[in-house]
Order: sequence, then structure tokens, then C-alpha cells
Amino acid sequence: MLSVFAAGSLLVVGIDLVLAVASSPLPRLFGPVPLVIPYRTLLPITGASTALALLSTVLPAAATLRRHE
Repeated sequence: MLSVFAAGSLLVVGIDLVLAVASSPLPRLFGPVPLVIPYRTLLPITGASTALALLSTVLPAAATLRRHE
């Protein structure tokens, strides 16, 4: 049951990541610009936000399920 909550949380993180990349306003505001992505900074931030999203979903769900057993 917790895997369903975790999968939903990961789905939301994935959709947010796709929307953030796809809706970048730079080309509309300034024309085509070369996009430089600092992966050394971006990947740890993405990992930390994914971990926080998972923990904030799975821990309350586990506590609730444990109380109702």
C-alpha cells in the first residue's frame, strides 16, 4: 500500500520537473538563448526535493495505516 503513495509522489515530482523545464520563459522573453544547466548543482537539489517529497508522503501514510491496523 505504501508503494502506491510513493509512486504517486514520484509521479508528481516527475511531472513538476518536466513542466519546469518545458515552461522556461527565456526563449519567449529574450529569443533563443543557449541554456546552460549546472548539473552539479541541479542534480543534488532534484534528489533532495525528491527525497523530501517521498518522506512527506510515505511517513504520514505509514503512521495512519499503522494506527488503523
